[in-house]
Amino acid sequence: MTDSNISTTTPTGSATAKHPSCILCRKRKVKCDRKYPCSNCIKANAECIFRESIPARHHKRRAEHALLSRLRHYESLLRQHGIDPGDDATTSGGAGGSEVQHGMSALKLMESKPTLGTLEDSDCISDDSDAENADYLSPKHESEPLDHGYNILFSSPSNETLTSLHPDPVHIFKLWQVFLENVNPLTKIIHAPMLQQQMLNAIGELNSIGKGMEALLFSIYSCALLSMTDEEAYKEFGREKSSLQARFRMATQKALANAGLLKTTDLVLLQAFCLYIVSCRSIYDRRTIWCLSGIAMRIAQQMGLHRDGSHLGLSVFETEMRRRVWWHIIYMDKTITRSSGFISAPLPANDTHYPLNVNDSDLHPNMKEPPIERNDICTDMIFILLIQELGKWQERQPKFVESMFSGPEEKAKIREEKAQRRQKAVDDFRAVIHDKIIRFCDPSIPLHIVVNASAHTIVSTIQLVAFHIAIMGYTEVDQLAINTIRVLAVDATSKANSGHPGAPMGLAPASHVLFSKFLNFNPKNPKWANRDRFVLSNGHGCMLQYALLHLFGYDLTIDDLKAFRQLDSKTPGHPESHDTPGIEVTTGPLGQGFSNAVGLAIAQAHTAAVFNKPGYDLFNNYTYTIFGDGCAMEGVASEAASTAGHLKLGNLIAIYDDNHISIDGDTKCAFTEDVLKRFEAYGWHTLEVKDGDHDLQSIEEAIHKAKQVKDKPTVIKVTTTIGFGSKLQGTGGVHGNPLKADDAEGVKKAFGFDPSQSFVVPQEVYDLYNKTASAGAAKEQEWNNLLQKYAGEYKSEHADLTRRLAGKLPEGWEKSLPTYKPTDAAVASRKLSETVLEKIYSVLPELLSGSADLTGSNNTRWKAAVDFQPPEYGIGEWSGRYLRYGVREHSMGAIMNGLAAYGTVIPAGGTFLNFVSYAAGAVRLSALSQVRVIWVATHDSIGLGEDGPTHQPIETLAHFRALPNLMVWRPADGNETSAAYYSALTSKHTPSILALTRQNLPQLQKSSIENGLKGGYVAVDAPDAAVAIVSTGSEVSIAIDAAQYLKEKHGVSARVVSIPCFEVFDAQSKEYRLSVLPDGIPILSVEAASTLGWERYSHEQFGINRFGASGPYKKVYEKFEITPEGISKRALATIEFYKGVKPRSPINRAFQQLI
Repeated sequence: MTDSNISTTTPTGSATAKHPSCILCRKRKVKCDRKYPCSNCIKANAECIFRESIPARHHKRRAEHALLSRLRHYESLLRQHGIDPGDDATTSGGAGGSEVQHGMSALKLMESKPTLGTLEDSDCISDDSDAENADYLSPKHESEPLDHGYNILFSSPSNETLTSLHPDPVHIFKLWQVFLENVNPLTKIIHAPMLQQQMLNAIGELNSIGKGMEALLFSIYSCALLSMTDEEAYKEFGREKSSLQARFRMATQKALANAGLLKTTDLVLLQAFCLYIVSCRSIYDRRTIWCLSGIAMRIAQQMGLHRDGSHLGLSVFETEMRRRVWWHIIYMDKTITRSSGFISAPLPANDTHYPLNVNDSDLHPNMKEPPIERNDICTDMIFILLIQELGKWQERQPKFVESMFSGPEEKAKIREEKAQRRQKAVDDFRAVIHDKIIRFCDPSIPLHIVVNASAHTIVSTIQLVAFHIAIMGYTEVDQLAINTIRVLAVDATSKANSGHPGAPMGLAPASHVLFSKFLNFNPKNPKWANRDRFVLSNGHGCMLQYALLHLFGYDLTIDDLKAFRQLDSKTPGHPESHDTPGIEVTTGPLGQGFSNAVGLAIAQAHTAAVFNKPGYDLFNNYTYTIFGDGCAMEGVASEAASTAGHLKLGNLIAIYDDNHISIDGDTKCAFTEDVLKRFEAYGWHTLEVKDGDHDLQSIEEAIHKAKQVKDKPTVIKVTTTIGFGSKLQGTGGVHGNPLKADDAEGVKKAFGFDPSQSFVVPQEVYDLYNKTASAGAAKEQEWNNLLQKYAGEYKSEHADLTRRLAGKLPEGWEKSLPTYKPTDAAVASRKLSETVLEKIYSVLPELLSGSADLTGSNNTRWKAAVDFQPPEYGIGEWSGRYLRYGVREHSMGAIMNGLAAYGTVIPAGGTFLNFVSYAAGAVRLSALSQVRVIWVATHDSIGLGEDGPTHQPIETLAHFRALPNLMVWRPADGNETSAAYYSALTSKHTPSILALTRQNLPQLQKSSIENGLKGGYVAVDAPDAAVAIVSTGSEVSIAIDAAQYLKEKHGVSARVVSIPCFEVFDAQSKEYRLSVLPDGIPILSVEAASTLGWERYSHEQFGINRFGASGPYKKVYEKFEITPEGISKRALATIEFYKGVKPRSPINRAFQQLI
């Protein structure tokens, strides 16, 4: 891969006039044919390099003495900066050795995350004659491609020169000094004295250095910059550190690619690649770094580094450098493998000796005998010696990690013996580290300070890991519990031969911490009012929740887990609130659960504001939700997150399962944004746990910190490995498929379970979780005692709360519903709805209304309403009963589902009927969840007129009428509107949509709340009717006019039937329905919408099976002939068609549909 912004010359085929000959031909003073490669270089089997193109000058070429003068000038500049170019870069273990700049700064090699930035004109170069060397800082490189590390693998070797990307000599030596002080002591894979001499030799001939050496220089620049702080880099170079890092990292990639890294046998190039990996560990994702370290390992084996040079007849010096590089790669790969969530593989076959414990000054290329190791003093290799001893110890303890976590079948005595062996292993390691390293550390030497601190940290970490950080509140039983959750997920999905084991296996640690340390609940009473709510938004991972519910003692047996995904089981394929005790809301479609959680949090905040009193903190529960990458991608979750941030819901804590995997594989194929920054923009508090697979303490600390933030919701990004423990962990292969038999067996073995047994739960795990459950029961009892005391002091509030929790409405509330007479004025049903709300809001304090921005159009806010808002905004209160959802219809629906699930409020939300389609997923889950949610859906037909087809809901009614357990009301007048509200409010387990008009409707003659509550009734009777016209909403009055027109103009009698709600009408007895739609006469349905669905009630259907039109609504009705004349025309045609036939009513069916 080439980039014109990086290199001005790429020889391809022949050299230009500006490149009269290659470097080798010029040195030999022979004629060059100026082809690439030239014939002389081919014969000499040498690398053919053309000098970089140099712009034409208006002055004579400089003489060699001018170049020497410049070199002297550079040396002078170096001395001014405190650098002696003549000094060897030798170090020793004494006080005069190299210091580690700023002490602990050497440990910051992996903290910074540089990004590409814009570079300005360089002011680092003061000499105009050096303009060609200033290119590494020039603006022409601003358009670098994004750095993904692919250049190394997918760029072909080329002869592209990179001279312009090197810093000027002053900065080269500055970066070299920084590398020596900050990086080299921690890597020791180069020989500093020899490399410094080579750099001095190359400083004036950067365009002629070998490709391996050039790659090494660029990697050194990158590492040096990484070890500097932003302030240090800017002070030294006058540029942002991130910009320089990106430049040098890209240059290193190009240099490695140009040198043919994948086929190399050059140790210098491998050294460069190793340092490149060091410089990128904080830049690239873990999987990329893991792959790169694997490539380094394969190149090393290809070069034979796994064989000791003493067996191959190599020189002492080369043998020692090969050893350093080999063991650096070994330990680097092991570290990266573990940090990537994978199990470290055994050491590859090798006979390479460990590096000698000697200073660089003890080594030189011409030595014949190996130097004597200095085991009695401290050397340059002290940090490497520490890493080496750790590696040796780990190899001697192959079963250490496995033995940390006892299997379920172990006896206490065996566990105690294992603990003793582990402690001895730790003590032995501590002694070795002290004898070989710590006792030699000099506190006056910064490097030794770092080594001493690192040594003690390593020993302490091993001690903690050995007993699973029991000191921090976790024991090996916690790990056993976590592994039990994982194995149950494996067993259940394997038995069902379907399901998603990956998420439960990855989320087991985070959920264990959440449930055992934070969640307040009582498994014996899943409906305790002040319980914390938990929502698994990525519902496909439901075996996680089922396993937890079983283990903590909910009414979910081990047999229920075995029946996972089976017919009529309590453990369906996604969580359903009405099937499984302990499931708060039905989730599955991604993003819905997250939005439900926002609704639950809103309900808590409102309920607390209404009922909490001084000394009576009745409602202080939190809502927790776990959501994954898929939920984060869904628009409904984004809408809800925005709403939650605006509302400052400090009682909402979301755990983001960041595993980078969806069904399609790695999420980088479609999802690369910074999720935490997005949530910050929404107004959320953000936290991050980088190791969600092991770091229980950080998970606990993050949740604890989240609970301290009261004025913002919190999202905690927890990086996990999907399918942790599986051979397919970290891949899409473990997302939606059960593990294969051998993989499941391996998982069980790794976690200490018997592979031949399934659904095993160790008693220790039951006992551990039973303590949490018992504590929850005790907390509920405390709450009940508080509530009883509250009842004596706040009688009316207690009565109201008790009634709400029982799901009852206030006695006699329905008397507040308005009724109408036929002589009352015509009113739009959206206005009739507003009148209902005005009448009932004071007698139904649990009613929370709201709107998706269209308050003034859908009339959902009663005059005295107070908004639900954070008080600091000055526009509402937490006790407010009107929610401003903004233009977020989908999340409004999902939030209302959460509100309804809380148990103390009844939500109603308004928008146009057509826009309810935005929320179709949420409406469907309302019906499936069996929650009481009311949609006030105005502008219900072509009657909204001028807004035209984009807003006219032709198909919407048919769509929602097709949904099971959903009532769709389309009232024709005031009494039917009141009936719709009565039905919606009294139906505890059924959501409702109230489709309401923009235009005025007359009050019907035979209308009443009682008739409306039957779902259908005869609005105009005619004993000798020749036809029945059945209709809904605004078309009923038109149908009545049509009946009168038929009588007056054609002498034909017609019955008119109003069916405001199909679902309620269908629930009536067959006898009643046949009395409304009898046998013997043809029936014509009329509705200004799709005719789909009317076949259930009519022989012929008249409606609109195309999009509407824009214009005054009466004109639109006339266009589609939804008029008395148009209906009469269809009625006469129906009568004629069925002439001589006595048709049976469509109510009669051959069989009853399953219900």
